[in-house]
Amino acid sequence: GIQSNSYITVNGVSNNFQDAVRNGTTQVAQLEGVASSYVLNFNPTFNLPADLAEAVGDISGTYFGFGHTELAENLAGVIDTASKNGVTGLRLVGHSQGAAITTSALRYAADNGLNLSAIGSVNLHGAPISDLFVNNSLSKRTGISKASFFTRAQFGDPVHNIFGANFISNPLSLPFSAVRIPHLFSHDATLSPHTVPCFGGRMSLCSR
Repeated sequence: GIQSNSYITVNGVSNNFQDAVRNGTTQVAQLEGVASSYVLNFNPTFNLPADLAEAVGDISGTYFGFGHTELAENLAGVIDTASKNGVTGLRLVGHSQGAAITTSALRYAADNGLNLSAIGSVNLHGAPISDLFVNNSLSKRTGISKASFFTRAQFGDPVHNIFGANFISNPLSLPFSAVRIPHLFSHDATLSPHTVPCFGGRMSLCSR
């Protein structure tokens, strides 16, 4: 079963299993400097339109409380079970669509009286979700401290800044994000503004 202080990662769109493993390894390594072990909550891909439709559902689930995907509901159940089993310090890491699945799971759990006491931190990387909403509304609704939420994204990440509407709090990020859209799905992490949350490629480290 899941142990205390485990990482649980959720990958984004268009990832097969191998891609999702690589993604999870990258996201955790940017936090720790090494690819430590983690539990992959695999988000399977069907095709890009279907993946985006799922993402919209979980974005809606996060903000409005309806549209949660099955994967989000299942993740909420996993956290509830772990909490009831005395697990503590879980570190959730969601990248891109995976971040929306993660926040949707937290909203679903809170709205349905599930136990979230196992959570130690929530790490949202390149999330298409508003930081202001996460740090205020979602934090209050779930009872998870603001200090336990960490939202990370490159300054020019279109997913975070445009689709997550975070340019509102930093308007200068909007033009930078717009010009980097062509590199959004580049396999080169030094070119893509979205593959890793902290600038510098797969081997870079986040400052917090």
